[in-house]
Amino acid sequence: MCIAVFRPIREMRRMELMEERGDYPYDSGRNSYYSEEACKERLRRYSGWGGVSQVFDERFPAMSNLRRQLREQLSDAEYAAPRSSTLNSHYTPQVIIDLRWYNRN
Repeated sequence: MCIAVFRPIREMRRMELMEERGDYPYDSGRNSYYSEEACKERLRRYSGWGGVSQVFDERFPAMSNLRRQLREQLSDAEYAAPRSSTLNSHYTPQVIIDLRWYNRN
């Protein structure tokens, strides 16, 4: 579960970089990884921080590697926001995420 949190973060970073460069983030001509559907699928897998609150908790040394990776990928403010929300965040089941995406489209 914890590793899955990084996929949407990487996807958001990729899209931010593309936007900064003025590039269109979707390019299915390159390969299927860059198709709009594949990008949406990676973002759809984000389930919130409540289910992985141990990543932010220093009392869990087994999570230190994931915590370090997360610190490397996020700014201080970006890291502080989910860390502070883990007490009142809860895991969002995939079916709820799917429904939200479905209703959005």
